[in-house]
Amino acid sequence: MKLSVSTNSFAKYVRQTHINYLQVCDLAKEIGYDGIEFLDLGKHYLGQIDDHPNAARAIREHCSEIGLELVSYTVDANFLADDKHFRCKLKTL
Repeated sequence: MKLSVSTNSFAKYVRQTHINYLQVCDLAKEIGYDGIEFLDLGKHYLGQIDDHPNAARAIREHCSEIGLELVSYTVDANFLADDKHFRCKLKTL
């Protein structure tokens, strides 16, 4: 069994320090986690990367380099909303 952490666990720290997801991955690895789960790829987490597909690639590559397993990417759970933009966004992930 591997010990993993959710990026949500770092939310307050991210707001206080303005670090991005790559830095969150570094911190999770430094603390001793084997894996990480992502809840959101919002702009405030992406730093210089301005779109989701490129952010996902950069995160995957970085995690591979530092030996941190990507456990999951959790999406918004409001599937009952009739939001065409949201459905289109899901298709790109």
